[in-house]
Amino acid sequence: MIILAYHSIAPHGELPLSVKVEEFARQMQYFHEQGCQGCSLEEALASEDRGNGERRVVLTFDDGYGDNYANAFPVLARLGFTATIFVAVSFVGSRRTFPWHSRTSPRPLDWGEIAEMAQQGIVFGSHTLSHPDLTQIPVEDAWREIAQSKDILEQRLGLEVTSFSYPKGKLSREIQEMVQAAGYKQAVALRPPQGAAPGRFALPRLEVSARDSSPVFRFKVSRLYQKLTDWGLDGYLNRNWFYSLKKKFSTR
Repeated sequence: MIILAYHSIAPHGELPLSVKVEEFARQMQYFHEQGCQGCSLEEALASEDRGNGERRVVLTFDDGYGDNYANAFPVLARLGFTATIFVAVSFVGSRRTFPWHSRTSPRPLDWGEIAEMAQQGIVFGSHTLSHPDLTQIPVEDAWREIAQSKDILEQRLGLEVTSFSYPKGKLSREIQEMVQAAGYKQAVALRPPQGAAPGRFALPRLEVSARDSSPVFRFKVSRLYQKLTDWGLDGYLNRNWFYSLKKKFSTR
């Protein structure tokens, strides 16, 4: 099962982890043409538990950017795809900008946009309250970030929130145990660190960014790339030389 991790979907791909709208649309169209259904994490895991053999790719978005509603949601809706969006809850509906950006930050989602997308099958999970590195703050603060964000989302949505995304991909066994104790059923990382307990509370994802041209993206979602990842070679493939080489020889 491939789980993709997106962040901002912006007109010009201004941020390092943003993807241009037209590139995102091409990526989703590629899956559609390959007979592969884009779906939420929850839907994919339920299908896996049932032994369903349908081809699926899991689409996830971190942070909760307003452009997920403005730019990604129409593409997903047109193709009948769903996704899971992990929101940093304290930013939702506020005028605060995301502090991890050095430049102008896209605005956060608001609760009306979240409600509309939820009605159309988009699933929401927690990315904590304020997006801290959970491994670097006191245990009681980490618990509050994990548990209160879930409570707020459930109160706002009137739905159970079962999925969690570790901010910055940082986790430890202790953090995993807290996430499970808070009532989540699964959690995603990027490349889980050594020492993390494998399984549903450290599901790995492939990060998609502005650096991924169409050929690079198609390679990253290929079976060959998955095999190389299984062999522990993905770290080499993510280095700058790989992207430079692919950019030199690829055309859009």
